[in-house]
Amino acid sequence: MVQEDFRNENDLLRHIMTVDKNVEQGRALKKIFTTRENLFITGRAGSGKSTFMKRIVKFLGKCVIVAPTGVAALNAGGQTIHSFFSIKNGPYIPSIERGMLSNKVDVSPFMKKKIKNLDTIVIDEISMVRPDLLDEVADILRQCRRSKEPFGGVRLIMFGDLSQLPPVVTADDFIDKYYESRFFFSSKALRASGFSVITFENVFRQKDPQLLSVLEDIRCGVITDESRQILDSRVKYPDNMDNTIIICSTNKEAYEINKTNLDKINNKVFKFDATVFGEKPVAPCEDELIVKVGAKVLITRNGNGYVNGSMGIITSIDTVDETIYVHLDNDTEVEITKEKWEKIKYKQVDDSLEGISCGCIIQYPLRLGYAITVHKSQGMTLDNIFVDISRAFEIGQIYTALSRCRSIDGLYLKSIPKEDMVLLSDKISDFIDKVDENEGVLNPEKISDIGKDMIKKQQDLFDFNEYGL
Repeated sequence: MVQEDFRNENDLLRHIMTVDKNVEQGRALKKIFTTRENLFITGRAGSGKSTFMKRIVKFLGKCVIVAPTGVAALNAGGQTIHSFFSIKNGPYIPSIERGMLSNKVDVSPFMKKKIKNLDTIVIDEISMVRPDLLDEVADILRQCRRSKEPFGGVRLIMFGDLSQLPPVVTADDFIDKYYESRFFFSSKALRASGFSVITFENVFRQKDPQLLSVLEDIRCGVITDESRQILDSRVKYPDNMDNTIIICSTNKEAYEINKTNLDKINNKVFKFDATVFGEKPVAPCEDELIVKVGAKVLITRNGNGYVNGSMGIITSIDTVDETIYVHLDNDTEVEITKEKWEKIKYKQVDDSLEGISCGCIIQYPLRLGYAITVHKSQGMTLDNIFVDISRAFEIGQIYTALSRCRSIDGLYLKSIPKEDMVLLSDKISDFIDKVDENEGVLNPEKISDIGKDMIKKQQDLFDFNEYGL
């Protein structure tokens, strides 16, 4: 993979417009560097959101990158939201009495110093961020910066796709008592600040028109007759499972499939323990990698002759040189050596924040390649997948799973997804309609109106009329 090195913003703009010929990314770049608006940059899976994000952050000055999960933070080169802001897990109840002046949160002197000079927060995988988490971040920012602005005067640049994995909300989280939905756009601070939506339409991962058509339908929450016919033609088992990976909904399923297939190989077992220094990051590798010669593996990092998502068969293992040789599905052989994943924390250095390594894990970038969960496949591009849709897939997982595949010929299904598996949340549909009606600009709402909405939301939980109240 070629390492990009842009000298300045104009160099990046020139590359985007003349080499990539991507006008929509050029417009996004203009918005980022000529305004202070909060932005939500979205688009289909494989539309270049992650690449664009990594390109711009070096030019954003006093900026931090955060994400809702450890894997997402690692992929983005940042820190989890909870870690950066020292937020505990659990629901956060917003205050409604005094709008943006409300909710005193405990912040340390170190936190105040860290956030004081912050200019921009980049949030990746925003579709997985709950509104109460975003409001807690807003309360911390306002308190640390002594500002009445919704996010304390800090700009947000959010990346994600609402058609993919949603936030995790349990019945005990009380989200429905205080918010219109479980999605980030219901955050009271975001509603008060307003934001613009930029959509990347061009897809780089898939060029197959049939698969693109199916994915677009599922992304919109429907299965048309044409898409159903295409999907029906893919309901079959692959002729060769050696170059196909099963996508599951749970870790337990993936573990059992991988273990069963590894046990069938009558070769010596090799066990490789990961080495951890300092704080352990969440990384796409195993704490204990158990493999055999002849085992099918999935490579989880880009390297010399392979990419994240490459698959192959182990041909030999050299424990002296610490090298595992893998024959890839494209008929080439590569050498896999141990890699290092670092855990990043932002530290105050003079007047700026710098990402500092606070720990690392060293391990081979390999996993058994018979099965993988939807969550662990996120960000990968795979040539051949078998998806058992009969399992309990959550809304958003179907699209995420199918969009890992390059072409319709590499997609295999146990069954066609049911309509209720691809239905978009009504709240997401309403949000998309609102964005379209307002041509991508969601203006700030009045604090008083947001407060009234939250009071009404709480009142609706009770039947006061029953008791003559």
